[in-house]
Amino acid sequence: MSFAESISTCFRKYIVFSGRAQRSEYWWFFLFTFVTSVVLGIIGSLAPVLQFLEWVFSLAVLLPSLAVTVRRLHDTNRTGWWILLLLGLGLAGIIVGAALGAVLVPDDDGWRFIVILFVSIAGGLLGLVVGYLVLLYFLIQPSDPAPNQYGPNPLQPHPGTGGYGYADPGHPYSSAHPTGSYGESPYDAPPMEPEPSGRQFCTQCGMQLQPEARFCTACGAAV
Repeated sequence: MSFAESISTCFRKYIVFSGRAQRSEYWWFFLFTFVTSVVLGIIGSLAPVLQFLEWVFSLAVLLPSLAVTVRRLHDTNRTGWWILLLLGLGLAGIIVGAALGAVLVPDDDGWRFIVILFVSIAGGLLGLVVGYLVLLYFLIQPSDPAPNQYGPNPLQPHPGTGGYGYADPGHPYSSAHPTGSYGESPYDAPPMEPEPSGRQFCTQCGMQLQPEARFCTACGAAV
C-alpha cells in the first residue's frame, strides 16, 4: 500500500475498528500524522495565531489513528484491547510509585509529599515506556498469514473475493468488480463471431472480385 492509499484508507475507515490493517497502512499513516504535527508545530511557533491548527489536526486524526492501531493488532491476530496496555501500565506505575514513596519516606519528613509525587510520576512514565515498547513490538509484526477471527490476510488473495482480503467490489484493493467492468475474466466472455466484410476474393489468385462476378477478371477462374 502506498503513502497516498494509506491516508485515503484510514480516513475512509475513520471509525472502523473491525477488520485488519497491514503494516504499510499503519506506518504510512503514522508517518503522515507525525510529520504533519511537526510542521504545524513549527508554523505555530513562528505564528502564534496559528497554534490552534496543531490542536485541530490532532483531534481530527485521533479516531482514525486509534482505529488503524486496533486493525493493525487484529492483523497480528491480537485483540485491540492491547492498546489499553499503555494506560494500564502507566496507571500501575503511578500506584506502585506512590506506595513505594509512602513506605520509604518517614511521615515526619517535610519532603515526603514531594518525594511521593516524584516517585509516582517516575513510575507512571516507566510504565508508559514499557507499555509502548510492548505495543511497538506488536505493531511491527508481519501479518498473520492465514485468515483469522478478524478477517482474511490483506496481503494475500482471498477466495471468493477476487482481491487481496477485501470482498467489497468498490474497494481499491479488490479485483471483484461488477460484470462488464475492468477485472472481468476474458474467458467468461462469449466467443466473438467474425463480421462479414461483404468482399469476395478469388480462391486461385487472391484478386478482389466484383460484386456478383462469375469469373475472375485476373486469372479467369470460375467463382
